[in-house]
Amino acid sequence: MSKRALKKYISEMPREPLEDLVTLLYDKFKPVKVYFDFVFAPQTQKMIDAAKVKIEAEYFPKTLKRAKLRRTVANNFIKHFISLEMAPEKIIELMFFNIQLQLKYSRKRYIRHENFYKGTYTNFVQLIKFSMQHGFYADNQREIAQIIQDVEIQNWPNATNFADIHAELLSKSEFQKLLEK
Repeated sequence: MSKRALKKYISEMPREPLEDLVTLLYDKFKPVKVYFDFVFAPQTQKMIDAAKVKIEAEYFPKTLKRAKLRRTVANNFIKHFISLEMAPEKIIELMFFNIQLQLKYSRKRYIRHENFYKGTYTNFVQLIKFSMQHGFYADNQREIAQIIQDVEIQNWPNATNFADIHAELLSKSEFQKLLEK
């Protein structure tokens, strides 16, 4: 069914059956429930805090288990919050938390797997792009510079990439601003 046909069908539907249909969707499909719960009663900070606890458990588990270091846990939360259209500053807060947690872990333990460094670099690029797209880059410059400095101090194999991509994206952003004037 096309979106146009759906709109026509809904507009011709009496109110009570429409309410029943929405209630049925809410009860039957978890993504619909999650979306409606977020839209009608957003508990943004509670969701961010719960995500932070789960992400932190990947690097610093509360039990004696080994850290799993799964970056996908944080990436899935970030994608989910973007799909819910959560406030960009909250998503950026979670992105920073994720990278800072990775830096904290690598400070305590040497990491042999190059994928860890590549993944953190990818997260860093996404953070900068997302903050520039939503107009929060200026507010976060100090934290971004701190991440670059920490990566250099810890002597990561791809440390120069962090500074290079930051400079490149920043110059592109400045160039775009000049074109828009």
